[in-house]
Amino acid sequence: MDLNQSREYAKAGFSLAKKQKDYRWQGILLNQIAGYEYLEKKYRKALEIYEEVAELYRKAGDQNLLIGTLYSKCLIKYHLGEYKSALDLIQQCIEYYKKIDWKRNLTQSYFLLGNIYLATNQYTKSEESFHLAILSAKRDGQFSENWVYAEYADVCYQRGMYKEAYEYYLKHVEIQNKLFSQEKEKEIAVLQKKLDAFERDKEIDLLKRDKKIARLSRWILIAVLALAILILALILKRYMYLFAFWKKQKYIGQYRITETIGSGGMGIVYKGHPLRDKTASVAIKVLREEFQQDDAYIRRFKREGTIVDRLDHPHILKVHERGEHEGRLYLVMEYLPGKTLDKLIAETGPLPISLCRQITLQICDALEQVHSRQIVHCDLKAANVMVMEGEGSSVSIKLLDFGLAKVSHHSRLTTAGVIMGTLSHVAPESFQAPQFSPAADIYSLGIVFYQMLTGRLPFQEDSVQALVEKIMVEQPDAPEELRPDIPPRYSELVQRMLDKDPEKRPGAAGIKRELMRSE
Repeated sequence: MDLNQSREYAKAGFSLAKKQKDYRWQGILLNQIAGYEYLEKKYRKALEIYEEVAELYRKAGDQNLLIGTLYSKCLIKYHLGEYKSALDLIQQCIEYYKKIDWKRNLTQSYFLLGNIYLATNQYTKSEESFHLAILSAKRDGQFSENWVYAEYADVCYQRGMYKEAYEYYLKHVEIQNKLFSQEKEKEIAVLQKKLDAFERDKEIDLLKRDKKIARLSRWILIAVLALAILILALILKRYMYLFAFWKKQKYIGQYRITETIGSGGMGIVYKGHPLRDKTASVAIKVLREEFQQDDAYIRRFKREGTIVDRLDHPHILKVHERGEHEGRLYLVMEYLPGKTLDKLIAETGPLPISLCRQITLQICDALEQVHSRQIVHCDLKAANVMVMEGEGSSVSIKLLDFGLAKVSHHSRLTTAGVIMGTLSHVAPESFQAPQFSPAADIYSLGIVFYQMLTGRLPFQEDSVQALVEKIMVEQPDAPEELRPDIPPRYSELVQRMLDKDPEKRPGAAGIKRELMRSE
């Protein structure tokens, strides 16, 4: 979704909130519009809008959002070089975040304070602020600590403090390594053992061959020469075949591509196999060529692999390898012989009640681990659920595509206010909320559950504005009204998952308990 389209969504939401005289929602949506001006470096225009946002939050009495607006104003003042007013604003933010012990925002505020002092040549105060940012990050956890060390290493480097930059970069790398998957390390160890065994066998074969050649007599020289000529002819024939073969086939890394099996907004997915094992099948996701020079898409593509590395679950797609081949980034994943849930619904219409229950339970099981790692999928939909045959009459699912996944509670400035995910599945609060949360995934799962039960989406409109208005204001038809054989408790559960208030939605564990109780 591009910036202009996201801006239109925000304006549509703001108009609705203004009609309802809801100051809080007006402020949230206007804050998002200011974020777009900030992205386009229209700092003065953004600053004017943030002033209006602050006034709306004061009317709404929402101190948390008001302080967040002060932080945004401070960031713009910093970019404009108005350091004195920026200093006043960031100190207000720090005092508030200290009072409510909001560690991550406090870490970011200390770091910005350090940069302001640095820009005004107050080096002692700058060092003290960066030190406080590191202490706050350690309290928050390894994710924030890793970020601070990486950012501070960059600050030291720019100041010519190469020794300090090197030390903080080492700390960043040390924490980053701790986050790597143990399973990946085991795979590397197994691969190394196989390579060592292969090299040993190769050396033994060479020694045996040398001994045999040493025992040969001169009288077989002619036979050896004849055999050499024959071998040479076979080699030439083989290389001619390989030359034609390579022209016809496509390869990436150590894998041969056999067919295209899917295509998305960011990448193309192929079926292939390793060159050393033609019997093994894998799925290879390759970043589209038009995005190879786009830093935002490159970071998102790399982040998908690192996020899935942190997950190990039977209902989550596994990533075997990440790499780059001739300038093209790719992910090697397990190949799944099945069909996506949206295709299954398109072919059969509403699914049997028992199958809907079984699929929803498995998705909840996967989301429990995802959310426990502080990750939000952000694009949960039927097209990202692969359905495969299980034992007997059961099925098994895999959750796909973590390309839009985020670590929960990221600052809205980090995401630039861009609405992530498929519009028909986006939770109402995602059009204006300053953070991502697991509740947004639960809403998207509610859409998927509704679609499986009824064969249709709860909200369907041709225009973007009409669809946004329905998502934010209207309640969908109860599933049992569209399909009488749906148990009332299932219909009620879907409606709770689609509640406009994210705090009223059940968690993944609660949904599992309800589904298992109703069996």
